[in-house]
Amino acid sequence: MADNVTPGEPCFELKEGNVTTNESGVKKQRVQILHVIRNDKVWGHTIYLGDSSGFTCPPFIIKGHVELGNGRYEILETVQSLQDIADDFRINGYPVPEYEKPDMARAYEIIATYAKDKREGRIKVSV
Repeated sequence: MADNVTPGEPCFELKEGNVTTNESGVKKQRVQILHVIRNDKVWGHTIYLGDSSGFTCPPFIIKGHVELGNGRYEILETVQSLQDIADDFRINGYPVPEYEKPDMARAYEIIATYAKDKREGRIKVSV
């Protein structure tokens, strides 16, 4: 079986990170590990991207599957689509989800209203 992967192969996941090598003079290398599906089995393929000092993005994992249960998975992505996403992460940085900051004054207002309604015996009914 060929060692190389093709862009259209189903891809279970893509991992990108730094590994140390045993070669003298080389500290860390950046690698991309693709887990592709061939004959209903997961096969790993490693691509060396170069010296890790040139990469600012932290290591990441991109899943190309969804778990269906009972140890079964549905593969949604191909090698090319996950590599495109990894390229975007390296260029633009890893996306960080934005969280809404808590509004403590509004939270106190809601709690006070709830306590008052409870004291007075009012019940909220959704319509």
